[in-house]
Amino acid sequence: MMNPSAISSLLVAIFCFALALFLYKNCRNKVHLYWLLFNLVVGFWALFSAFAKMTTSAELSIIYWRWAYFFCFFLFSLFYHFIHVFCRVKSRIHLYVIYSFLIVFCLPTLTTNFMVNSVFYVFDSFYYNQGTFGFSLFMFYLVYILSCAFPTLFKYVK
Repeated sequence: MMNPSAISSLLVAIFCFALALFLYKNCRNKVHLYWLLFNLVVGFWALFSAFAKMTTSAELSIIYWRWAYFFCFFLFSLFYHFIHVFCRVKSRIHLYVIYSFLIVFCLPTLTTNFMVNSVFYVFDSFYYNQGTFGFSLFMFYLVYILSCAFPTLFKYVK
């Protein structure tokens, strides 16, 4: 069933896929390539989020949320990688750390209860996932990426 949250997720997916198509047709360098990949991943994340919010089955919602978080790991990794390429950063240490975390945690996100264990019905409209220990680790991963990305970007812009 459609609800405002699902509609917003679908709109994000549509616009990200459209931007990815535009970038594909006009890709001229590495920065464009990483922005294209980033938009594809955001599109898939938003699409699976929308599916999770539209389903009336708790079990199916869990599967969709797992896929959404799977793409979410790639989303933040590619966000940093884009900034790394855009700002012409020489050191690759943060890339190694970020992609190592990605490799270790992506498969368990899809195949186990690592990120999504159960869901609950919110706002009388869709199922949302309960936080898990894996979700807490994901938040540290997110904070690490953002604490690397934004100072790099601010230093480059100065």
